[in-house]
Amino acid sequence: MPKVTNKKRKHKASSQKCSICMETPKNKANIGCSHEFCRKCIIKWSKTENSCPICRRSFNTVKTAKSTTRIKDKTQRDEEEAFDRFENNFMTLIMHFIFNRHFQFQFYADCLMDPNQMRMDTVEVMHDTMQDITFLQFMEDDYEHDIEMAFLRITDLRHRMIISRAISVV
Repeated sequence: MPKVTNKKRKHKASSQKCSICMETPKNKANIGCSHEFCRKCIIKWSKTENSCPICRRSFNTVKTAKSTTRIKDKTQRDEEEAFDRFENNFMTLIMHFIFNRHFQFQFYADCLMDPNQMRMDTVEVMHDTMQDITFLQFMEDDYEHDIEMAFLRITDLRHRMIISRAISVV
């Protein structure tokens, strides 16, 4: 007699595998569609994609029996990476000023003066240095936009300090 197998049961058993690692899900996670994955696998997947690996439905949370994890979407991650890159480059720029001899002399001289004057002079030196073409030669081409943004911020700070000083004199 031929052996009878339940095809539905076989299909169900195979659909219970994590489609990322192809193993039985450890710490089952659901992303809003009917598909289940290993929590570890889907979290790793979500670092590059915010859609189900099977049906491509987008998701922003990973739910398990014990917890819910909110996932940042790709644009949010890209913006944070761009801000981090800007922040790192801005710190490089600041370090350039700190190790610049003219800036150090100016800083030490300003320490003996009024703190407001010191801040204003510091911003002036940074502003003037950023306008100097030779300074820009030290920076890599990849950071041109970041330097431009830093220059705009320093220029804005300089304008606000000038206005603030004018108001305090009156």
